Amino acid sequence: MQSFVILPRRKQTGRTAKVRLYIGQYRLEGDPKPTRVPLHTSEKRVAEEKLRQLVHEKELERAGLVPARTQQETAQKPIQEHLVAFLEAKTETRDARYLYELKNRVLKLAKECAWNAAKDISPEAFITWRKQRREEHGNSNKTLNEYLLSIRALLNWMAAKRRILSNPLQSVEMLPTRDRQVRPRRALSHDEVCALLQVAGERRIIYLTAAMTGLRRGELAQLLPADILLDGPKAWIMARATTTKNGKRAAQPVHEQLAKELRAFLQSKALPAGTPVFADLLPEMDQFKADLTAAGIPFLDEQGRRADFHSLRHTFATSLQIAGVGQRELMDLMRHSERRLSDSLYTDSNLLPVVQAVERIPAYLKTDAQIAAHAAVFSGPTKSQLDTIAKNGDEQGALINRDLGHDQSGKVPSSHEEKDGARYRVRTCDPYRVKVVLYH
Repeated sequence: MQSFVILPRRKQTGRTAKVRLYIGQYRLEGDPKPTRVPLHTSEKRVAEEKLRQLVHEKELERAGLVPARTQQETAQKPIQEHLVAFLEAKTETRDARYLYELKNRVLKLAKECAWNAAKDISPEAFITWRKQRREEHGNSNKTLNEYLLSIRALLNWMAAKRRILSNPLQSVEMLPTRDRQVRPRRALSHDEVCALLQVAGERRIIYLTAAMTGLRRGELAQLLPADILLDGPKAWIMARATTTKNGKRAAQPVHEQLAKELRAFLQSKALPAGTPVFADLLPEMDQFKADLTAAGIPFLDEQGRRADFHSLRHTFATSLQIAGVGQRELMDLMRHSERRLSDSLYTDSNLLPVVQAVERIPAYLKTDAQIAAHAAVFSGPTKSQLDTIAKNGDEQGALINRDLGHDQSGKVPSSHEEKDGARYRVRTCDPYRVKVVLYH
């Protein structure tokens, strides 16, 4: 390692001479050529001390013992600035839905963990937040892992771009999800939806849209005014491919009542073309729980099933089942590829009209006259009729057949029977005819 200070030669500029300031020159182990840096001082001892400190800092950085000066500076910047740069860098390689969800998770983490800059992020703070979200808010392990993956993606990118020395959350372990308990959801009944709409205030339109279209939270959050088509003979909501779960464009028909409410809402807002329609109306979990409480709706029912925002999609599926919508139409409206999802997962069987369905079964116990007529047709020949057949032969049997209403088709051929004595299976539901043909 080499280091020394240099005092440049004096240069004349007009009548006055510039003050000469020292320059430091050093070459660390492995450097291909020396590096010169201005020291901004005319005192040699000060210049030598500044160069010594600079070289010492560079050696520590080279050994990985301290972050670089640029990393120290970027670590002081707000997380939002790094997040914007990260999202711009990932626009070409990641879809809009992934970036939208990652942005929301990172901003929520930064807010609730009080992380203003990258230097504030610590494993202890995240683990404490994760424990609180699981115990107080009921977040599942899968959801909490998604938050960890989102903030890790940002921090790994910052480390790769040398904005920070390393990812401070790299050592945080994921929560187990293989044997996790799936928390069932339920649909809201018709009366519960009506009660929720009455207390929702400005969120009334978002609850109504979710319950009458089945659109997911992320799809509703990214709806633009141009996606809501209300001027034609039939109203539609177009969910863009970049916002849907399966990455396909979806056209959702709109109920007449909802179309009327959406027209009034859009006219009152006069939103610019690129502004999300429901950006400021989507409630967080705490707000949704407060609305449920105000409407007298329990968040957990007696079976331990939740009523969260996604339950409104379950409500849409169950309402379609109650209305008697065909299975194929139900799958299309729910945008499901499997019948099991529509029938089992999203349909709340507790709300189905099973009592009315049982009432539609035809009665088995009929009047005495109906029972007698039924018995006369299906009881077959009596013992006296069989005795008459045995005495008088086929001709009398045919008459009895006619009286009982049996088919009088041709006899079974007997050529094979005469040849090899084989018996024949007769394809008929008439037990009398079988006996006459085979055993007479």
